[in-house]
Amino acid sequence: MYTNNKRILLSELGKLIGAELRGEDRVINGVASPEESSPDKLCVVWEPKELAKIPENVPVLTVREANRDGLIAENPRFILPALLSVFELRKPKFRGIHPSAVIGRDCEISPTSWIGPCCVIGNNVRIEELVQLEANVYIDDGCVIGKGTVIESNASVRRSKIGKNVILHSCCVIGSEGFGFLPTPSGLVKIPQIGGVIIGDNVEVGACSAVDCGTIGNTEIGEGTRIDNHVQIGHNCKIGNNCIFCGKAGLAGSTVVGDNVIFAAEAGSRDHVRIGSNSQIAGRAGVTRDIPPGVTVSGFPAQDHKKELKQQAHVAHLPKLYERVKKLEKLSGAASE
Repeated sequence: MYTNNKRILLSELGKLIGAELRGEDRVINGVASPEESSPDKLCVVWEPKELAKIPENVPVLTVREANRDGLIAENPRFILPALLSVFELRKPKFRGIHPSAVIGRDCEISPTSWIGPCCVIGNNVRIEELVQLEANVYIDDGCVIGKGTVIESNASVRRSKIGKNVILHSCCVIGSEGFGFLPTPSGLVKIPQIGGVIIGDNVEVGACSAVDCGTIGNTEIGEGTRIDNHVQIGHNCKIGNNCIFCGKAGLAGSTVVGDNVIFAAEAGSRDHVRIGSNSQIAGRAGVTRDIPPGVTVSGFPAQDHKKELKQQAHVAHLPKLYERVKKLEKLSGAASE
């Protein structure tokens, strides 16, 4: 059961998150959006113009320039994570092994960790301190699960070393076989996948996402990278630190991604391309060649975003240009197609 009975004075909350009290100090019991504002919750408002819609008796978190009671900050967006963490619904921490779990031979499982109902743990698995495995998690032979990692229900981990404080959401699959086939005159021949997966510390992998194992060597994901739901990371990809992959993004095998790269929704890459650090790949863009560091690309094939916008503007004018050409043909007496 989720539990959260947090009640706190605005002044105390301000000290925790780095905000300043303005007006009356009062007890609140949560955070609300402008659409669900109430006097006993702190309403988060980014734009001062929206304050007119919020009743005067509702405390707000907003910018310093706004003339409203509540908490004020130079940039409320930056302290929102700290604010929400105060009221986060936390699951109780369990320790031990549920009676229905199946544990293989020669495993090292910290007594501070929790192996939930119907989990299956293979042979020679190492599970470090404070790991939480929810129901029906599968951990294959030889895997390592780092300290403080949380693996949600129905996730599967194979051939992998998982770092510290990683979150693997429900139904994600780490270390499944890479998509490797060799076309031959007699049909497709399956290429054995003998590599693994290495995931760094503080990585998050969304629900129903997949990270394939390497064909030879490992697929690697750097520290602090965040992967959304329904994302595909192909075999032998090398992803740097603090990258973001939004929903339905996909990398073909052996793609190399630098640090701080953003893949927007449904963006993808072909195999063996290199994407430089601090680049941004716009939604639905298709990367077919190497991308230098620090650029934003869009379209298919992906190219400089400004160039792509110009081309889209030109395409939008094609119907008018077509009509002009038809008129010119008539004026010149040329036969129209």
